[in-house]
Amino acid sequence: VIRTAKAVNELRPDWLARRPAVQLTGVGTFFDRERGLFFVQDATGGVTVTPGADFQVGFGEHIQLTGTASPGAGGAVVTDARMKHLEPVALPDPVRAELSGTECQTYERLFVETEGVVRAIDRQGAQAQLNVATPGAKFDVVVREAGLLNADVRVDSKVRIRAVCATDREDGRAAGLQLLTQASQIEVADRAPEQPFSTELLSIEQLL
Repeated sequence: VIRTAKAVNELRPDWLARRPAVQLTGVGTFFDRERGLFFVQDATGGVTVTPGADFQVGFGEHIQLTGTASPGAGGAVVTDARMKHLEPVALPDPVRAELSGTECQTYERLFVETEGVVRAIDRQGAQAQLNVATPGAKFDVVVREAGLLNADVRVDSKVRIRAVCATDREDGRAAGLQLLTQASQIEVADRAPEQPFSTELLSIEQLL
């Protein structure tokens, strides 16, 4: 029986083909039934889980997860999953992430923290999708419970995001990195100007 997220993610394809049993304890860092997305993190890392039809997991819930390690598009996935709710614990500390390119790389499946500037917002019922730019990357942020999103999260605002990093893949190839989170995990670091040209003008001397 495999008992840590790190061990699950390090399984070679020949071992995954045997579909070994998994039992680990961790915290649910993102759950979206409609998208079929579920991530659990323990002290060693994060794992991707295929949620069952009757799954209901709140953000930050402490659970015992059992299932089978199986091959997935981006590596190992826990399938045939079952879970048991445990006593509450604190969220894992987010890893400070300097994101770049189109893949999460060493941050894959981890609960991370990063900052960027909002370039677009697309509200979709109870969810929203932010397009965010940093010096090294542009990526989408999928936000659950969008109705609770801070009103100051607007285009051109700088935001601090705590989220799961997951590479979006098409036909096995990286199509771009994305962050998956709750509205409560997005803070405004710098508010956007009320009007595009409302920023105070500075002289050359003030800028030097």
